[in-house]
Amino acid sequence: MRLADDRPAYTLTLPRLAECARDARRLVSSALGYWGLGCLEDEAHLLVTELMSNAVAHARWANVRVTVTRLDVLAVRIAVTDMSTVLPRAREVDGQDESGRGLAIIDAVTRGRWGADLLPWGKCVWTEIDAARRAAL
Repeated sequence: MRLADDRPAYTLTLPRLAECARDARRLVSSALGYWGLGCLEDEAHLLVTELMSNAVAHARWANVRVTVTRLDVLAVRIAVTDMSTVLPRAREVDGQDESGRGLAIIDAVTRGRWGADLLPWGKCVWTEIDAARRAAL
């Protein structure tokens, strides 16, 4: 698939179920492998799992859409789109909380390269990773 601005992308609509994070990770692996960006796979798996977990917990509709877009030679965007118009927000958690750390993890791994776009019928939560930036760390 190619987006309107001609960037290559892989997309998959999945049931909003926790076990579907596995299918989201497979999509990410396929895209990264095809683009020769397997070096990002571990990081990308963590990110798409967190995005899916948030959608499972907070979205309203039965399905979500996962999209992996190649931004340039070394960078990709991973996004999960759902039908909820409630934007995600990081929250304070303490050592006893069993959940609520997803956005903090995403923020730490991507160094703030994530966001959420409000759509007329829902939202798209996305994060970007870059092999060149990763190598510089």
